[in-house]
Amino acid sequence: DNCPQESNVLQQDTNTDGRGDACSDTDRDGVSDAMDNCPAHSNPEQEDSNGNGVGGLCEDTDRDRVLNTEDNCPSAENPMQEDADGDGIGDACDDRDNRTPEGKKPWAPFLFGGAIAVLAVIIEIHNKRVVDQQNVV
Repeated sequence: DNCPQESNVLQQDTNTDGRGDACSDTDRDGVSDAMDNCPAHSNPEQEDSNGNGVGGLCEDTDRDRVLNTEDNCPSAENPMQEDADGDGIGDACDDRDNRTPEGKKPWAPFLFGGAIAVLAVIIEIHNKRVVDQQNVV
């Protein structure tokens, strides 16, 4: 019997680790995958504060495939985790006016010889030039 403490009539052992699938414990937290509410992350207490059957460590509220514990914006979809100003708050949650690196003004309009000119600071993000024209004053 490859899983003596659990019923495993077919003796399935999909990952060939010598333990029956009914006893497999991928995250090694002492809770078998079949009973674990978060089988990929160790959570022996099986904490589930909202009672939805998914362990707190495995929650992905915005369904962007980034776990809340690792998501820089868990309340809004942001799968690429963009964070233009590097403040740890994802662009999807960050106030538009706060998306530029500290001390940099994205657009600075000024008068020059009677003509209006716009000086733009180009910000390098992920090897792409980014200019947000909505910041033009």
